[in-house]
Amino acid sequence: FLVEKGNTLWISFVEVKKELRGKGIFTKFLNRCRKRYTKICIPTPFPVMEHILQKYDAKQTKEYCNKMEDWIDVWVIE
Repeated sequence: FLVEKGNTLWISFVEVKKELRGKGIFTKFLNRCRKRYTKICIPTPFPVMEHILQKYDAKQTKEYCNKMEDWIDVWVIE
């Protein structure tokens, strides 16, 4: 699920087909997104995604989610 807010892209859920996992699909997707958006936000990523985000020097932050009425982890690439 993707949401655009100006130059920011929120990626709330990405699922890679089982047969394509481990082949760099998510990394390629992020590379394309970085060409178009100045900021990418990924709330509560799966552990595999966290590992990839660390390679991009993504910063882990907390943001208040009005829908959930709670704080959530958000990884940010700028």
